[in-house]
Amino acid sequence: MNTTISRSIICLVGLAIVSLISPQAYAAVDSTAGNAGFQFLDIPPSPRQIAMGWTGTALGANGFAYYNPASPFIEQNTFLSVGYAPMPFDQSIAHAQGSCVISNFFVGANITNLVVNGIYPASFDHEPDYNTPFSYNGSLLSLNGGFMSDRFGIGVTMNGLQEQIGSATAYGISASIGLVLTVNNNLTAGAAALQFGSSTGFTDETRGWGQGYALPRSGRVGLAFCDTVIHVPYTLTGDMVYRDVGLRGTPLSQRFSRVSVPLGIEVRPTSYVAVRLGKRFNYDTELFTCGAGLSWSMISFDLAFAFKNYVSSFEADPFFSLTYTLGAHSRNIPKINVPAPAPSIIEKPDVNAPAPSDLHPSSKQATPTGGPRADTSAVGTKPPEQSVPSPSKVPNGSLQSAPEKAETGPARNSVDQPAAPYGLQADSARVVQPPAPVKQ
Repeated sequence: MNTTISRSIICLVGLAIVSLISPQAYAAVDSTAGNAGFQFLDIPPSPRQIAMGWTGTALGANGFAYYNPASPFIEQNTFLSVGYAPMPFDQSIAHAQGSCVISNFFVGANITNLVVNGIYPASFDHEPDYNTPFSYNGSLLSLNGGFMSDRFGIGVTMNGLQEQIGSATAYGISASIGLVLTVNNNLTAGAAALQFGSSTGFTDETRGWGQGYALPRSGRVGLAFCDTVIHVPYTLTGDMVYRDVGLRGTPLSQRFSRVSVPLGIEVRPTSYVAVRLGKRFNYDTELFTCGAGLSWSMISFDLAFAFKNYVSSFEADPFFSLTYTLGAHSRNIPKINVPAPAPSIIEKPDVNAPAPSDLHPSSKQATPTGGPRADTSAVGTKPPEQSVPSPSKVPNGSLQSAPEKAETGPARNSVDQPAAPYGLQADSARVVQPPAPVKQ
């Protein structure tokens, strides 16, 4: 099973490399509208990532089709998420995504659909023609797979694209690849290259692959740091994103505007509530983002608001999602084991041990006068057989122990010494021998 999955992952990586170096991927797509195609790929509908400033390269599993194909490694959960975003101007985004962890591998799928209704064409005198409205529809289908070890994960996503304007339709195919590395228990790093591929045009003359609009290719690197302050968990995350759009002939000095730096923070005052805030720097229309999350058992609800400022309008875009998560897959991250102090041992008497009165005096060892009986047996075990010194070495006035093993019935007398009467306890005070008989 593992061998089959490994070969599948290798094939996916090979397809990604072919997409990157394919001549058709870099064919003549530099038209005057070279940055106008498949722009819905720049609106990833994952509320947690959006609320934290559109970060996500090293953040979590949701949004793996947009931020990092290897991100399921970070949380290693099997989950299913659905979301919806009712945006202004008759726009809406719906998405569903899920990922499954199987041993050292993960597989997943994502589908996203953006719809814009109420679009009116312009007449010959540049006035809106309200008699013939049309709509826009953009769809993305992504299949994800990857491998993970104790410290890193690698993933590949294959994407199928469709964009429809009125009755004209264009198609695209692309590949994305990503890597996630666990630096330590608090810091995670990630990198990804996204949407490398080709597309077709809308018209009959541009139906061939490589003749359509350029896909919004992008590269991302990011960090995520998790810790607690005053017993309150928090997460700091930041990315650096380069978005390769527009004409290939754009001077390098003008490409700095394609680099953005999203930053975000998440605080969890309780295990049920998360509060998030973020901003995407060097992005003209971006003001800030915010959101919250509610978690209970295996279900979580996330919402986010993205506030944007255009030339003549202000816009607040809401995003919602509902996620069902199964139990987390255990991660074998090495930890430093500090030796614990040796626990103190308190010996307790064995409740099953026979009482001293039940044993023959010859099976006990006498103690000095007035002292307690020494218990040399281990807890919960029978007293071991001990060697007894010869009678000549036993102090006079003490009770001798029989050199043989104690037996039931009448006790055997030791040499020159009578046995103690049955009614006399070895635990009592000094045992005195009876005087010798007086000759008459």
